[in-house]
Amino acid sequence: MQNGEVYTGDWSEGEKNGQGQYEFATGDLYEGYWLNGKRHGKGVYRWKNGETYNGDWRNDRMNGLGVILIEDFGFFFIDIK
Repeated sequence: MQNGEVYTGDWSEGEKNGQGQYEFATGDLYEGYWLNGKRHGKGVYRWKNGETYNGDWRNDRMNGLGVILIEDFGFFFIDIK
């Protein structure tokens, strides 16, 4: 991957497809499902500062129901359209 980024998981036809984990050069981490190289379905995104989004993804973006956990503030239920 580019710039020290690492993907571990399922591949199909040269694209990330199925379940996998992607470590970004920034230190952020995504674990979840992929479709045609994009985050899609259920997944968890962890920023290196400790904040977490656990929920739905569509076309590589947070979309639908999810929970955001912010250290020292708690968690928030969200519905992103």
